[in-house]
Amino acid sequence: LEVNTGQIFTLYPDPQNQITALLDASIAGRAPDMDVVEAHEAAVRQQVWVVRDPGVLWAVEQAMAAKHNLIIADGHHRYETALAYRSEQHPPPGATAHYCMAALVSTNDPGLAILPTHREVFGLSVWVWPGCQPLSVALYEFIYLSRCLILF
Repeated sequence: LEVNTGQIFTLYPDPQNQITALLDASIAGRAPDMDVVEAHEAAVRQQVWVVRDPGVLWAVEQAMAAKHNLIIADGHHRYETALAYRSEQHPPPGATAHYCMAALVSTNDPGLAILPTHREVFGLSVWVWPGCQPLSVALYEFIYLSRCLILF
């Protein structure tokens, strides 16, 4: 692939939720184009609607063009990697290296919930890096499960 497939999670201000309203209106009454339930989390359902209406896409583009101070909530390393890749490739205008996939979410969306990130470490019978444990204990909450350590 000659494209960066790492998605970044970006937040933008939209006090009146204008963009969400545009998108909601465009899918009202339609069945989702994709509707799946997570394989390992039955309570998690993903629904996706494809918006193809040129008028709606233009209106969203115009509303987003005025946005400033977007926040990369997750993926700043992927964004930096995309910029480095573009610089290395010296691509012609319009090439895929000029683009990076992003999820754009309004900071004012009433459904927005950003939960803490956790990391899982499997298969440890003993602490592998004893010198790191004192620092780690100060920075993280630890939950030990059978052969799994979850860091919060």
